[in-house]
Amino acid sequence: MLRIEWTPHERKPQAAIDELHADLHASIEIDGPTDFAALVCAAQLLETRYVMAHLRGFGDRERTLDYTDIVELFENLDAALEALAAGRTGIIAFYPGSGAEYPVFECVADEVRLFRVPWLDAERLDRSRPLPEDLKAAPSATSGRAQLIGHLEELRGSFARSAVAHDPRLAQYDPIRRWLAARGSDE
Repeated sequence: MLRIEWTPHERKPQAAIDELHADLHASIEIDGPTDFAALVCAAQLLETRYVMAHLRGFGDRERTLDYTDIVELFENLDAALEALAAGRTGIIAFYPGSGAEYPVFECVADEVRLFRVPWLDAERLDRSRPLPEDLKAAPSATSGRAQLIGHLEELRGSFARSAVAHDPRLAQYDPIRRWLAARGSDE
C-alpha cells in the first residue's frame, strides 16, 4: 500500500527558527501572505539533517522526499484528491527534475492502482482518459481509495501540527491555519 511517512524531526535552534520567520515576513512584505511562502517556510523549518518523508509501497525501492517535494505535493494535492474522489486518473506530484518519478493512479471501483512514472511522462498524461497500457508496466502499488484519500488529507494536518509545534507563529498563515482547523475531519 502506498504511504508517505514523516521521518523524525529534530527541533531547530531558536536562532534558525527566528531566521526562517524573518524570511517569511520579508516575503510577505514583498508578495503578500501567500500560501507558497508559508509552505516553504514551514517545510524548511521541519527539514533537518533528515529528509522530510519516505514514499513507501513500491516494492523495488522507496523514495525520499525533501522540503521541495513536500511543497510541490501540497501545492497539487487538491487536484489529486479531487481526481481520487471522482474515480478519475490522477497524479501525486512531487518536485520535478532529472530522475524524478510521480505516482500516477487510476481508480478501479474502491481500489486505486498507482504506478511510478517519470515526471515528464506523467505531466503529459490526458487525465480524462484511462492510463495507457505501456505505463502500467511501471513499478506499482495499490491502495483502497478511501484509505488513500484519508492518508493524503492527514498528511496536511500532521504537517501543520508539526510546523506549529516548532514555531507557533506559523498558525496565523494559510494554508497552515486551514489545515489546523480541519484537524477534526483529518483524523
